[in-house]
Order: sequence, then structure tokens, then C-alpha cells
Amino acid sequence: MKRVLSILLLSCAVISAYADGDVIEIWTASDLSALRDNVNAGTDTYAGKTVRLMADIDLGGTISERIDWEPIGKSETRWDEEKQAPIKDDSRLFKGLFDGQGYTITMCVTCNRVVGGLFGYLYGEVRHLKVVGAISNSYQIENITYTSSTAGIAAYNRGTIRECANLASIVGVHAGGIAGENHGIIINCYNQGSIGADATFTGEKFLGGIAGANDGTDATISYVYASCSMENVSSTGGIVANPSTWASSTCFYNVKLNGSTEMTGSTTLTGTVLLGKLNSIGDNTWTFTDGELPELTCFKNKIVRLSNTKNNNTILSNYKGQTCTVELTGRTLYKDGAWNT
Repeated sequence: MKRVLSILLLSCAVISAYADGDVIEIWTASDLSALRDNVNAGTDTYAGKTVRLMADIDLGGTISERIDWEPIGKSETRWDEEKQAPIKDDSRLFKGLFDGQGYTITMCVTCNRVVGGLFGYLYGEVRHLKVVGAISNSYQIENITYTSSTAGIAAYNRGTIRECANLASIVGVHAGGIAGENHGIIINCYNQGSIGADATFTGEKFLGGIAGANDGTDATISYVYASCSMENVSSTGGIVANPSTWASSTCFYNVKLNGSTEMTGSTTLTGTVLLGKLNSIGDNTWTFTDGELPELTCFKNKIVRLSNTKNNNTILSNYKGQTCTVELTGRTLYKDGAWNT
């Protein structure tokens, strides 16, 4: 029997991943790492499958002591020893649907690879996901820094990113809040994380509020906003840095260069006028509280799932003090004067 109710959680999980055919549930950081390892080893691209994030998770690390993170999805090419040349290999790309279900992934990480972020090479779809923390990337070989792409959601996007948010600080060469390089679709997303440049890289750097670069006939960005600070380098953009001429009537930004100087084109990002523009396609994807920045509806009410087959102590503690929807499967939440965890 399943019950759903809204409740203010006052106390509160290490829960194993669950797979049912084409649906995979991610409950912990270990589950997410296992997913990454499967993709990056070429074991499974998850094409045709749905991966569901079932709770807020923290990958570990702190702002001052960050951990190493290898993003989900490796390069679409690899080195062939026999041919002594790079060859196309699409077996290590994420091609499935990753549904964050409104939950948040906290990551304080350094990537030190050609791609940095939660996802490296995204050829599928990510939706309903928020990333917070700090992500830095500096791709170095023998003390020489090479170009790299870094973002909160995906460093290199050839798929779709919809209804996602980044609040993590980003540092890289081609760097953006949502994508480092976008060759796909970004729709109904926002960035509030600061964007900085890799100081060890001596070439041109591209910093954008949403994407460092937007390139290709299939590359589109719409119904997004960026409200953040950005390092003032030679190529910056409120939404996109490269190409410098990129513009869209459905994208909005308020960017402070070096934390103080307002970037040309910045606008006020609060109020019903902006909300109406973001919701102009009529699906009420966006909402807001008066005086605050717009928020995606998918983040407003998370579902906390409890059942008799899981130890729910940590899950409950993650949502202490929050008002959430609790889904009970064959379970009594409060019994005999105590939490039934």
C-alpha cells in the first residue's frame, strides 16, 4: 500500500541502487559512481533507459578540500594503438534519460581532464536536476595546460538539458553554468553559480553564464537566465561567450564582471514580466515568490520516499526542517511516540 502526504520533517540514508529493466534508481553517491563507471568503461550507454535520482546526494569534498571526480561520459574518440590514430568510439557516452526528479547533487570537485562537470559527454537527456558546490577543471600534461570544457550539468552537450539549474561555482577554459560547449538543446534552465577562468591556461578563454560556446546547426538555448558573477576575460557573455554575436529574445541575464561591474545587456531578473516571458510557451514551468529570482516548478516540492525495505535515517536527516511530500510504501512514519525509521 502506498500513501502520499505532505509533512515537515523534523529528524532524518544509505540505500542501494535499484534496477527494474529499463529504469535505474540512484539513491547514493556510490550508485552514481557505479553508473559513471559503467558508462566510462563502455559497459552501458543507457540508451533507451531512464535513470532516476531518488534523493539529494553529496559526492563529498568541501570548498577548501575538493575531491577528484571523473565526469559521466568519456570522449567520442579514442586512441587506436594498432592504427596509431584516433578513431570514433561512441560506446562511452551517456545516451539515456537522467531524471533528477527535482533533487540536488552537491559536488565540490576538481576534474583535471579535457571535460569537467557532472557529465562529461552528454548525448542523451538530463532533466529536473540541480547542482550545487564548486567545480574546477585544469587539464594539464607535463605542466602544460590544454583547452578544456567545464560546467555544472555537462561539459559537452550534444543531447538535451531541460529544467536544470546550476548553483556551483565553475572554473575552466570553455566554461558555463549549464554547459561548457553546447551542440544540442538547453531549455528552461538557469545558472546562479559564479564563472571563473583557469589561470594556468595562456590561450583565449570563453566564459558564459549558461554556456561557454554554442556551436552547430542543432545548438539551441531558450527560456533561460543567468544571475551570477563572472571573471572579466577577453571573451565573456551573459548567456554565451562564443560566438560573441550570439543573442536570443528568450534568454536573460544579470551578470557582474569581477563581482562589481554590470555586464552590458544585464536586466532585472525579478517580477511578473520576466516570469511571463519564461512561461510564454504556456506550460507554467517557472514560478517565483515576489522579490525573488524565478524558480523552476520541479524544485518546489520534492518527494521523500520511505519503505520497510530501506533504512531511512539518513534520508530523513537530509530534509530536516523542510516541507516535503512523503511517499510511504507499506510503512507507518510515526508510531508509539517515535519516528519509525
